[in-house]
Amino acid sequence: MQDDIPIPRYTLLDGATATNLFSAGMRPDECPEEWMLSHPDQVIALGRAYLEAGSRILYAPTFSANAAQLARFGLADAVAPINRELVGLARQAADGRALIAGDLSPTGLSLEPAGEDSFDELCRIYADQAAALDEAGVDLFVIETMLSVPEARAAVLACRKYKKPVWVTMALNEEGMLLSGGQPLACLVTLERLGVDAFGFNCGAGPEEMVTALRTISPYASVPLIAKPGFPAGAPALDVFADEARRLLDAGAAIIGGCCGTTPEHIGAAHNMLTRYVPQPMAPLTSAQENDIWLTNEMALFALDEDRIDFTEPIACGYDMTDDFLAAERDSVDVMLVSIETPDDALDFARNAPFAALPVCFYSDDPEALSRALFLYNGRAMVDSSCTIEPGRLRKIAGRYGAFVY
Repeated sequence: MQDDIPIPRYTLLDGATATNLFSAGMRPDECPEEWMLSHPDQVIALGRAYLEAGSRILYAPTFSANAAQLARFGLADAVAPINRELVGLARQAADGRALIAGDLSPTGLSLEPAGEDSFDELCRIYADQAAALDEAGVDLFVIETMLSVPEARAAVLACRKYKKPVWVTMALNEEGMLLSGGQPLACLVTLERLGVDAFGFNCGAGPEEMVTALRTISPYASVPLIAKPGFPAGAPALDVFADEARRLLDAGAAIIGGCCGTTPEHIGAAHNMLTRYVPQPMAPLTSAQENDIWLTNEMALFALDEDRIDFTEPIACGYDMTDDFLAAERDSVDVMLVSIETPDDALDFARNAPFAALPVCFYSDDPEALSRALFLYNGRAMVDSSCTIEPGRLRKIAGRYGAFVY
């Protein structure tokens, strides 16, 4: 994380916003941003309660203040003023004693190729909100409750240009998987290589799944891990929440807070626990693991020896690529070399990618087609250095999406 942002080794976030404001009178069917701006004292009071409980980072209540979500209430053109005013409320609550995180959430759009919304539209929506949050003066960005890698990637790309820390937290289901069906470890590696400054989980099924996921990913993490559990079945007793927070720290989390159902009292209980917490040693990676090339698809991490990689012959994109995928598996190669000639090829591959068991290396002579393929791929890809795209531009495209040039 950036040196000018003083975030200690163990950091306490805030807790839930919406569930507390529901108790204060906000209705689930109304625009939360309009309600908060018409009830600023309630928002400021909640933020100050978290501050007094021990929170050192307050999330600005901008979770759904993007154009796609605001459009449901006829406010798509009000992204900038709404984000500015909501950040202002958080700043009043913090009173200079806590950092302010600009909070970005899923848009609710259905991204191509499965849906009808384009990646250009998704990027524009996040770019507009990130610009508004930066102009409002947030200290860092938190992209939370993410469902899939491509949408998280769009939000990261929008925020990264402002040279402030970017954190991402994904939601887990009851099996400890991403809500899109992906594996947490593959997601961690993909987003680390994209340049996020912290990674973790929020909301979802509850803390037990987070503990399991953190234990799995912590040996591989080179950034601080976040745990902000929600409690869909109802908030626990304060001592139970404090114990869950301790278990999350033991599993590898360094940044903790609460999501749905948690209150300032829960954060206070976690704060008291932190004053007595003794860190647990974490198992390091071996030097061999550190030196490998790491690629991912949605379901797995692949650690490859740079000097011994077997590729398929170039695979052309089409509507149904499953026979090519099966042939690659039968041939026991390491990486599928996929030829991306046009942006439509990128869509075809993205449609087929969930059925591919092997990692992928893209070859393309078209910068736009390569960019789209890397954006839509639900993992970390390799890029063939023999592409005819000018080498400097090729490395810039690959670096933008966290890909490895080979």
